[in-house]
Amino acid sequence: MKLSVSSTAIWKQIPSDIDVIIGESAELKCALDNLSPALLPTWYDASTNPATAVSEGEIVFPTCPTCSITGTHSNGEYHLTINPVSLNDEGTWRCTVLDASPQSQDAQLTVLVPASIITSPSDQTVTEGTNTVPLQCAATGKPNAITYTWKKGSSDISRGGRYSLNGGSLTISNIVREDDGIYICYASNGVGQHAISDSATVTVNYPPTITTSPSDQAATEYTDQVTLQCTATTGKPTTITYTWKKGSAYIIIGGRYSLNSGSLTISNIVKEDDGIYTCYASNGIGQPDIASATVTVYYPPTITTLPSDETVTEGSISLTLQCTATDDVPVTNGITDFYSGIGDSISMNVSVKANPLLVTFGDWKNYDVVLTDKVDTLSTSTVFINEVRELHFGVYNITAHNDIGSVVLQVNLHHAGVPDSPTSMNIIHRSYNSLSILLSPGYDGGDGRDIVHYIEYRSALEASFQSLPSDGMGTRNTTILIMQLQPSTTYEIKAKTCMESDSFLLHMCFLLI
Repeated sequence: MKLSVSSTAIWKQIPSDIDVIIGESAELKCALDNLSPALLPTWYDASTNPATAVSEGEIVFPTCPTCSITGTHSNGEYHLTINPVSLNDEGTWRCTVLDASPQSQDAQLTVLVPASIITSPSDQTVTEGTNTVPLQCAATGKPNAITYTWKKGSSDISRGGRYSLNGGSLTISNIVREDDGIYICYASNGVGQHAISDSATVTVNYPPTITTSPSDQAATEYTDQVTLQCTATTGKPTTITYTWKKGSAYIIIGGRYSLNSGSLTISNIVKEDDGIYTCYASNGIGQPDIASATVTVYYPPTITTLPSDETVTEGSISLTLQCTATDDVPVTNGITDFYSGIGDSISMNVSVKANPLLVTFGDWKNYDVVLTDKVDTLSTSTVFINEVRELHFGVYNITAHNDIGSVVLQVNLHHAGVPDSPTSMNIIHRSYNSLSILLSPGYDGGDGRDIVHYIEYRSALEASFQSLPSDGMGTRNTTILIMQLQPSTTYEIKAKTCMESDSFLLHMCFLLI
């Protein structure tokens, strides 16, 4: 008997290596001529050991649920289609036909994965001038050679200068306000579309800038108001707080001071408003921007601290007495007491502070007495009396004026002599063992600066008086407290006024009983 052997199957399409993006469809070709119906192509997953059969002919086994056999079978086409492709499908796939030569043909299936973002940048808030701002970005994919690009808004960021990349992370150095904006990271490995990160907002805070500065101004006391302009461009945050200082002291808004936006208005100008004013514009970021201006206040001479009294005694040559008028008191009269003995020589001086400083002094007049021996400067008037006589005593009026106004200074020249006795003595408080005595002194005569007072008292049973103060120095106080008295006892009380100097104590005392 003679056996008949069928023709050998001939390969006409063999599977070839293929790259497929994950989730897409992959088709591995396998086609032969002269196929025997009993020996149809079988597909294997050759990445396993042993290889796993996934189909025979057009029948697909459960080992590959995403596999199917496609092609025109009558033409010998038994292609393996995998849809969708997963990472598990990557590897070697084999088409086997037992009566073909060779019996098997292999192909490599490589699964590609587009880049995907795994770390997105986060919002950041920084201050202008900050050294660096890092914006994180990382991606994964297959292949893992990933290219990163960044955009600010719709504009590409070019690497270099203040921008540097480390992996996918962008670092911005030397932050400026123009860096404020929205940043997006793009990642690509050449597979599919590029990956896009979540956007990150970089907020750059910066202080405001003063654009309208105050200007120097001049005003006249009591007549004008002054407005010092101050406006600033908006910083970030946009809320601007304006504060003002005069010199180093903060100005409290209210009363004569009002604030309109950043501009300061000072009403009812007084001489104390003269000075340097500084506007501060701040939004809480960094140092405030500042601008300064000088306000000059013109005012007439005015009286302030009166000089201390001076006494000229016999044999002295001259005495200078100063009365200073400055900017603390409105135009008014002020009297200063001076003391001199008859026959003495004396010089008296008054000085003023004013703006403008050029001050003219009038005559020193005491009724019909006019002191003509005087020397005037810009702010000082000095008179001289070579020999004081009785007619020189009294009040002298001196007018000082400038272009703004005038003030009258008064100087009272007294005859330095024995002080008068107290004019009255009253009990203002009493208890069972104490009394408070109020003296009304008479200052007609004597140097008021050196006058002191005493109280002497004794009971009807005592022969001698006790003195208060007990130290013998006297007191300038006109209220004297007597303590440790005996209840229900009558006391005799005397008051006396003396010159403080010991040389006058015994000879210039007057008693009031």
